[in-house]
Amino acid sequence: MATSLVKFFHKNESNDGKKLFWERAEIDGFPFRGWNVPIFNEEEYEQNVVRIADFKNGFFDVSNEEENKKFIEIMDACCNGWFKCVYIERFWNNTTKHYVEWVEFYMEDGTRTPFFDTKKVNNFVQYNGGHIGTDSSVNNNNNNGRL
Repeated sequence: MATSLVKFFHKNESNDGKKLFWERAEIDGFPFRGWNVPIFNEEEYEQNVVRIADFKNGFFDVSNEEENKKFIEIMDACCNGWFKCVYIERFWNNTTKHYVEWVEFYMEDGTRTPFFDTKKVNNFVQYNGGHIGTDSSVNNNNNNGRL
Protein backbone atom coordinates (compact mmCIF):
# COMPACT_ATOMS: atom_id res chain seq x y z
CA MET A 1 0.00 0.00 0.00
CA ALA A 2 1.34 3.44 -0.93
CA THR A 3 1.83 6.09 1.72
CA SER A 4 -0.20 9.28 1.65
CA LEU A 5 0.76 12.86 2.29
CA VAL A 6 -2.81 13.83 3.15
CA LYS A 7 -1.90 14.39 6.80
CA PHE A 8 0.41 17.24 5.71
CA PHE A 9 -2.06 19.13 3.51
CA HIS A 10 -2.53 21.72 6.30
CA LYS A 11 1.12 22.77 5.94
CA ASN A 12 1.04 25.75 3.56
CA GLU A 13 4.60 27.04 3.82
CA SER A 14 8.06 25.46 3.67
CA ASN A 15 10.78 26.32 6.17
CA ASP A 16 12.32 28.72 3.64
CA GLY A 17 9.08 30.71 3.45
CA LYS A 18 7.91 29.52 0.03
CA LYS A 19 4.29 28.47 -0.38
CA LEU A 20 3.31 24.81 -0.65
CA PHE A 21 0.64 23.66 -3.10
CA TRP A 22 -0.78 20.18 -2.59
CA GLU A 23 -3.14 19.78 -5.57
CA ARG A 24 -0.86 17.27 -7.38
CA ALA A 25 0.91 15.77 -4.36
CA GLU A 26 -0.88 12.44 -4.72
CA ILE A 27 0.21 12.32 -8.39
CA ASP A 28 3.78 13.66 -8.04
CA GLY A 29 4.49 12.29 -4.57
CA PHE A 30 5.52 15.71 -3.23
CA PRO A 31 4.02 19.19 -2.87
CA PHE A 32 4.84 21.97 -5.33
CA ARG A 33 6.95 24.69 -3.68
CA GLY A 34 7.07 28.23 -5.02
CA TRP A 35 6.10 31.84 -4.52
CA ASN A 36 2.93 31.51 -6.64
CA VAL A 37 0.41 28.90 -7.68
CA PRO A 38 1.85 26.91 -10.59
CA ILE A 39 -0.06 27.85 -13.73
CA PHE A 40 0.73 25.24 -16.37
CA ASN A 41 -1.29 23.07 -18.65
CA GLU A 42 -0.51 19.35 -18.31
CA GLU A 43 2.12 19.34 -21.08
CA GLU A 44 3.91 22.42 -19.68
CA TYR A 45 3.84 20.93 -16.19
CA GLU A 46 5.47 17.71 -17.39
CA GLN A 47 8.13 19.66 -19.30
CA ASN A 48 8.95 22.34 -16.72
CA VAL A 49 8.41 21.01 -13.22
CA VAL A 50 11.29 19.19 -11.54
CA ARG A 51 11.82 17.36 -8.27
CA ILE A 52 14.07 19.23 -5.84
CA ALA A 53 15.89 17.59 -2.93
CA ASP A 54 16.96 19.81 -0.03
CA PHE A 55 19.46 18.27 2.40
CA LYS A 56 19.00 19.31 6.03
CA ASN A 57 20.54 18.41 9.36
CA GLY A 58 20.10 19.31 12.99
CA PHE A 59 20.35 18.46 16.65
CA PHE A 60 17.11 18.02 18.58
CA ASP A 61 16.96 17.89 22.35
CA VAL A 62 14.00 15.58 22.87
CA SER A 63 13.66 16.69 26.49
CA ASN A 64 12.77 20.17 25.17
CA GLU A 65 9.11 20.31 24.15
CA GLU A 66 9.61 22.57 21.09
CA GLU A 67 12.64 20.69 19.78
CA ASN A 68 10.94 17.34 20.34
CA LYS A 69 7.92 18.58 18.39
CA LYS A 70 10.16 19.53 15.44
CA PHE A 71 11.98 16.18 15.67
CA ILE A 72 8.66 14.32 15.56
CA GLU A 73 7.47 16.41 12.56
CA ILE A 74 10.62 15.51 10.63
CA MET A 75 10.48 11.82 11.49
CA ASP A 76 6.74 11.74 10.72
CA ALA A 77 7.41 13.20 7.25
CA CYS A 78 10.17 10.61 6.77
CA CYS A 79 7.90 7.74 7.77
CA ASN A 80 5.19 8.94 5.37
CA GLY A 81 7.45 9.33 2.34
CA TRP A 82 7.76 13.10 2.02
CA PHE A 83 11.23 13.36 3.60
CA LYS A 84 13.97 10.74 3.69
CA CYS A 85 16.06 10.13 6.80
CA VAL A 86 19.68 9.76 5.71
CA TYR A 87 21.33 9.41 9.12
CA ILE A 88 20.27 9.50 12.73
CA GLU A 89 22.26 9.25 15.95
CA ARG A 90 20.04 9.01 18.97
CA PHE A 91 21.13 10.18 22.42
CA TRP A 92 24.22 11.87 20.99
CA ASN A 93 27.16 11.73 23.46
CA ASN A 94 24.85 10.20 26.08
CA THR A 95 22.60 13.28 26.13
CA THR A 96 18.93 13.76 25.31
CA LYS A 97 19.95 15.17 21.90
CA HIS A 98 19.37 13.36 18.63
CA TYR A 99 21.35 14.28 15.52
CA VAL A 100 19.42 13.84 12.26
CA GLU A 101 20.29 14.27 8.59
CA TRP A 102 17.36 14.22 6.16
CA VAL A 103 16.33 15.20 2.66
CA GLU A 104 13.13 17.16 1.93
CA PHE A 105 11.54 16.68 -1.49
CA TYR A 106 9.51 19.25 -3.40
CA MET A 107 8.35 19.88 -6.94
CA GLU A 108 9.41 23.26 -8.36
CA ASP A 109 9.30 25.20 -11.59
CA GLY A 110 12.53 24.23 -13.32
CA THR A 111 12.12 26.74 -16.13
CA ARG A 112 15.27 28.76 -16.59
CA THR A 113 14.83 32.50 -16.32
CA PRO A 114 15.39 33.94 -19.81
CA PHE A 115 18.19 36.46 -20.35
CA PHE A 116 16.91 40.03 -20.41
CA ASP A 117 18.76 42.86 -22.12
CA THR A 118 19.23 46.02 -20.16
CA LYS A 119 16.98 48.96 -20.88
CA LYS A 120 17.08 52.61 -19.93
CA VAL A 121 14.43 53.90 -17.53
CA ASN A 122 14.65 57.56 -16.46
CA ASN A 123 18.38 57.68 -17.27
CA PHE A 124 19.01 54.52 -15.20
CA VAL A 125 19.96 51.16 -16.61
CA GLN A 126 17.47 48.58 -15.45
CA TYR A 127 18.27 44.89 -15.28
CA ASN A 128 15.95 42.28 -13.85
CA GLY A 129 13.93 44.87 -11.97
CA GLY A 130 16.79 46.59 -10.12
CA HIS A 131 18.50 49.86 -10.95
CA ILE A 132 22.23 49.35 -11.14
CA GLY A 133 23.61 52.68 -12.34
CA THR A 134 23.14 55.70 -14.53
CA ASP A 135 23.42 55.73 -18.29
CA SER A 136 26.82 57.46 -18.05
CA SER A 137 28.22 54.88 -15.60
CA VAL A 138 27.38 52.11 -18.04
CA ASN A 139 28.86 53.95 -21.01
CA ASN A 140 32.06 54.64 -19.06
CA ASN A 141 32.53 50.90 -18.64
CA ASN A 142 32.66 50.48 -22.42
CA ASN A 143 30.05 47.73 -22.41
CA ASN A 144 27.69 49.42 -24.85
CA GLY A 145 24.79 49.47 -22.38
CA ARG A 146 24.99 45.72 -21.64
CA LEU A 147 25.99 44.11 -18.42
